[in-house]
Parts: sequence; structure tokens; C-alpha cells
Amino acid sequence: QDNIKYYKNLENLIVKKVHEEIGGELKAGVTFVYGTPEKPEFQYIPDGVIRKGDEIIFIEIKHIIDPKLAKHIIEKALQNLQHVTTKLQPSAGGKLKAKLIIASRTDLDTSGISLPDDIDIQVIKL
Repeated sequence: QDNIKYYKNLENLIVKKVHEEIGGELKAGVTFVYGTPEKPEFQYIPDGVIRKGDEIIFIEIKHIIDPKLAKHIIEKALQNLQHVTTKLQPSAGGKLKAKLIIASRTDLDTSGISLPDDIDIQVIKL
């Protein structure tokens, strides 16, 4: 329980920091559904959603403890975010982007990871 509280608090602090950097209106706990209501293809709940002008920015946070797993975790997160943004873009009513925040206590090697155009990545050392 203590670990869950710690990571939830950490996540909230990071989302607030990113919101301060970007500006706009912040929402949390928003569920996006793709597909028919009776049988959705997927549901996505980002760690935060920022609306700034006609942009909607999904904030996704990954806390990496083991640096050996960093590349796999980052690539999987990018793949998932790209899938979500591609599917939801037509109904977004504006420009849909994503920001992946990688939080870690250790230095991470992110070289060799290709980034999609509509996803920003930021590494935060804790």
C-alpha cells in the first residue's frame, strides 16, 4: 500500500510539473473509449490530459527502476501511445499529441529508440 501511495504521489507531482511547463487546462482520470459503446476495442486512461488551444496532450508516465528494462518499457509505451493517438485522432476535434515522461533514479540509455512525430519524450531523474 505504501508503494502504491508513493508512486501515485510521484505521478501527481510529475503531472503538475509538466502542466506548469505546458500550461493549458489539466484533467486527470479521463477515460477515452475507442469503438462501439457495447463492445469497445480499447479504453485508455492517461495519467493526465492537457488541453491547450486546439491541442489535446496525453501525459503518460513510466517509472523505470531497472535500467536493463528501460528500452523495452519505453518502446512498448511509445507503441501503445502511437496506437491510441492514431485511433483517437479523427474524433479529437483538434491536434492530438502525447508526452511520455520517463522517471528514474538512475541514468538511462535512450539511444537507438526512434520517436514518432506526435509523441514527445522527457526523461526526469528522480
